[in-house]
Amino acid sequence: MNGVNAKNGKALSGDEHLQQSVGDILSTPIGSRVLNRLYGSKLPSRLDNPQDNVTRVRIIADTAGALAIWEPRLQVQKVEVFFIKFGEFELAINGKNRETGEALRLTGLNFNGNKYINN
Repeated sequence: MNGVNAKNGKALSGDEHLQQSVGDILSTPIGSRVLNRLYGSKLPSRLDNPQDNVTRVRIIADTAGALAIWEPRLQVQKVEVFFIKFGEFELAINGKNRETGEALRLTGLNFNGNKYINN
């Protein structure tokens, strides 16, 4: 699938477009998109949760659930959560690109405050 880079307006395709879409889905709070209130994930609400194994499991479940609904190109196989400091965590997602059949690893999915930073 082809798209547009949200930062510079240039064309995007392949895994780069997929990573941008994943970041948009996961960083959008459910209920915040006017024409589609169900779009997004619960991840923004997890930023202030204790950084423990309960929160880690919730983040993994929220990530896999949101991507199963909103990103049909990605088959999630593993989600890793890295707590950076209070109010900040990073994700690494292993999966399969359903368009190409190739394995992929999405990294640099950093959530800080209520914003997503794609490194």
